[in-house]
Amino acid sequence: MFTNFHRFDILTAKARGIYEIKNILVNILVTVACGVSLLPITAQADTLSAKGIDKDSAIITDGQGKVQSHTTDLTESGYHVSWHWSIPDQVKIKSGDTMQVEVPDNVMIPHALTFDILNSTGTVVGQANFAANSPTGTVTFNNELADKTLNRKGEIYIYASGKAIDDQLPSDWLINKSGWWESEQHNKINWNIALNPAQDHLGHVTLTDTLGAHQSYIPGSVQAQTGTWDDQGQFTPDGGTLDVTVSQNQIDQSNLIWLT
Repeated sequence: MFTNFHRFDILTAKARGIYEIKNILVNILVTVACGVSLLPITAQADTLSAKGIDKDSAIITDGQGKVQSHTTDLTESGYHVSWHWSIPDQVKIKSGDTMQVEVPDNVMIPHALTFDILNSTGTVVGQANFAANSPTGTVTFNNELADKTLNRKGEIYIYASGKAIDDQLPSDWLINKSGWWESEQHNKINWNIALNPAQDHLGHVTLTDTLGAHQSYIPGSVQAQTGTWDDQGQFTPDGGTLDVTVSQNQIDQSNLIWLT
């Protein structure tokens, strides 16, 4: 029985032929007894003054690639926000140093994001973290740029939703679906389904959906949360969860799936 508003964070779709590689970092501590007391040296992490990461430098485009103004009231999801960042030459970068990326005022990040940061040659130089609804994100660098002092630059891009409320949108909607890439590698997609904001008693519910071309469902990736939806378009989980049964059409190997 669906008695609350339900949000399904579902269908993390993985592109065929692309696999995730997890790097394991091993720290080895070697202690040498030589009659000398060695004190640990801790390097203080710095916040770098990078270029191109302020909110005015961000570029917002819609699903058709049209650039959107930072003063436009944006009411839909699926906007693309990008920053072309660079570190001034001769500024040293050590592991743990960070830079703060500002999100434009008229968009929001509906879900927390964590992904690798690549430089202009495609090398992983750090990791980005954006908290849901936060006006900033943090990039934490690794050691890759520690011995480099020139031409440190790259691009950051995320998917975001508009902040404005559209008075023309219907207030009696029952179901809504949106999606976003999980990482810059574009090998995973998260699909989100919002259901029953009015908290009506719907009884037994079955949702039918079709995955796009070259997508396959990752077993066990469905999560169903209960909560409430406010007038500002924000979902607030109440800590409840629902059991969801996922089945897929195995007769003709199509991408048709059912959520029950």
